[in-house]
Amino acid sequence: MNARQGASQVLKMREGKWAANASAGMLIAFEGISGCGKSESIRRLSVQLDKQGIDYVIVEWNAIESIRRIVDRLESMGLLTSVVYSLLQWLSFIISYYRQIAPALKKKQIVLADRYIYTAMTRDKANGAGRFISGLLSLWVRKPEWVVYYELPPEICLERIRKRGKALFHTNRKLKADQSLQDKELAYLKLLHAEYGHLYQRAKHQRKTRWIRIQDADTHSDVVIAQHIFSNFNEPKNSMTAG
Repeated sequence: MNARQGASQVLKMREGKWAANASAGMLIAFEGISGCGKSESIRRLSVQLDKQGIDYVIVEWNAIESIRRIVDRLESMGLLTSVVYSLLQWLSFIISYYRQIAPALKKKQIVLADRYIYTAMTRDKANGAGRFISGLLSLWVRKPEWVVYYELPPEICLERIRKRGKALFHTNRKLKADQSLQDKELAYLKLLHAEYGHLYQRAKHQRKTRWIRIQDADTHSDVVIAQHIFSNFNEPKNSMTAG
């Protein structure tokens, strides 16, 4: 996205079709495979919101420590199936939703979600858990006004992950057991990348949610998003972060 395209996006965002409901807050979800740049974009956006005195909350995915410990314990015992992992991830999300996201929106705040329901939906499919659980549970939560989708190549994302010294976690047992794969982490990221692509194609025409696809690692999408937020939230407030 170049400067001209960015300006075009801003104009589209200001159309009534995509206008935020400021009386009910604003929910913006940042999605994409690990290493695509979601967290960095949120960080840059939060700096701009702080400068303008706009109230916001950052909510991270899978932030319930007790559930993380359960996942680790089950994984060490060899009992963590794709379905069990799916249920635990959704449980963690639902807790965060009713503890943080829903109350913040009720207070008319902006919620910046570092991953949202689309993470669980794509992971469920890539891990072999299917779509039934995610299809059912996703009906109970508010859909974002915006989804910022980072569609960067899996190779670039994996390089970033490895530079951080982190292992890529998943529960796809079939992939783990495939001895023909030279790079199983890359194979899993490609699975996720494909699932996100399918999801984007299905969701981009939804009327209640505006999807923006970012395909350039150097694109500063936070600038475009900030301009839209400024046009909808004009009352200065103190910012806050919930992790």
